[in-house]
Amino acid sequence: AVIVDTMGELASIYGMGDVAIVGGGFKNTGGHNPMEPAAAGLPIIMGKNMHNFEDTSEKFVSAGGALQVDSDPDALAEAIKGLLENEGKSRYMGEKNRHIIEQFRGSAAATAVIINEILLENRKRGMNGHD
Repeated sequence: AVIVDTMGELASIYGMGDVAIVGGGFKNTGGHNPMEPAAAGLPIIMGKNMHNFEDTSEKFVSAGGALQVDSDPDALAEAIKGLLENEGKSRYMGEKNRHIIEQFRGSAAATAVIINEILLENRKRGMNGHD
């Protein structure tokens, strides 16, 4: 297991992974962006408090590429174990996520949704987008 708590390094790290646990959504603070692990073709596990990436995370869950679990550590452990022990399911979920990312590419509406969610996340963190 690798835990990363920095910005800008995840894209290269996701390529080495088997399963992505997208944090933030396990508490009522809102989740982190599931787009990068999806683009890497990973199955995603996230919490149920993804209100700042609600539309995006819902697309991955409804397509079968992501699981949302309760904040209970046992539920998270069970989800991880289930994906690591079932390579076929894990691969299927990763392919679903890549397919969704392909649908996003080139779409002005999808780009607007992504930008809106990033702006909302920054606003919630108290950032105004300026250095």
